[in-house]
Amino acid sequence: MVVEEDPQRCRELCDVLTSHGLSVRTTHPTDLAMEVQGWPGVILVGNGHDTSRGWELAQRIRTFNHDVPIILFGNGHADPPTRHPALVQAALPPSTSQDTLVKEVERWLAAIPAHSARQFPGIVLLVEDDAKLRTIVKEFLELNGFAVLAVASGEEALETLAGVTPRVVLLDIKMPGMDGLTVLRHMRVAHPNLPVIFITHVDEEEVMEEAVILGANDYLIKPFNFEHLKHVLLLKIFT
Repeated sequence: MVVEEDPQRCRELCDVLTSHGLSVRTTHPTDLAMEVQGWPGVILVGNGHDTSRGWELAQRIRTFNHDVPIILFGNGHADPPTRHPALVQAALPPSTSQDTLVKEVERWLAAIPAHSARQFPGIVLLVEDDAKLRTIVKEFLELNGFAVLAVASGEEALETLAGVTPRVVLLDIKMPGMDGLTVLRHMRVAHPNLPVIFITHVDEEEVMEEAVILGANDYLIKPFNFEHLKHVLLLKIFT
């Protein structure tokens, strides 16, 4: 993935990499959260960033992924990596030749273990009593780079939360036994800031008002668009 503010420079970097048979995706740094469709093999940060912004972007990426190789390329990036230990694999000056740049990218791509999964950070806890919907949502999210724990009841959700802290919770409101609002009340004791997205059949204004008071971050009305679900989850994960 090429992260570059300047469109022309972005095209130039893409042309260099694709001419050597590499698959390339691009994004602007401010759009990084929504453009990443699973972690790429290598992230190349171009010289549209000044020194501090390039390193800051690397630091932000490391908040979510400690392993993806990051290469800084261009003006100001050649500061000694020891200033920012473990943030980047290489900081190349603008005088670096195209062949050297490509070899550096290929070197770090080759270093990725074959089993290395390109996943979004953290776990999504899915709480849904409808077995069919639970399976469909879980499979969709896993195919799109999310790690998912799926449970069928509010009681199971609280048991899971006793041992695991997910990044986001997808929580059905109407379930047999402990409903979603009750689950949220219990959750907020141990996890006051954990993002929760409610799933509901209808737009029940009173129920959603109570959910917001309890700390729900968003809600989806069934049947929901799966791409919208992915969009909402990414916003919660990366912001």
